Amino acid sequence: ADADVVPGLWLDGEIAHQWHKDYAMNAWAGYGLVGYMARDVPWTPSVSYRYSSHSGDDPDTERFERFDPLFTGGLGEWLQGITINKVLTPANRRTHRIRT
Repeated sequence: ADADVVPGLWLDGEIAHQWHKDYAMNAWAGYGLVGYMARDVPWTPSVSYRYSSHSGDDPDTERFERFDPLFTGGLGEWLQGITINKVLTPANRRTHRIRT
């Protein structure tokens, strides 16, 4: 976003595709984020919204379609947070996250 048009606005996003040359694999994940930081306020409060989607296996195909976040690296981007990731995998999920 142009900082002169909407000061404090930021956009972020990423998409990933996983495949393997030796077996049928086709998995996708991605997220988009929009945020705003009030820079004119002394404590610079911010708010952001993120939507993410991770593909999951289709039991009616022989192809492996579950996105594997093993090598994603960023807890703030690909995973919903380190605590929830220990309980739930992000595969086959569409999630919303609001941060303040």
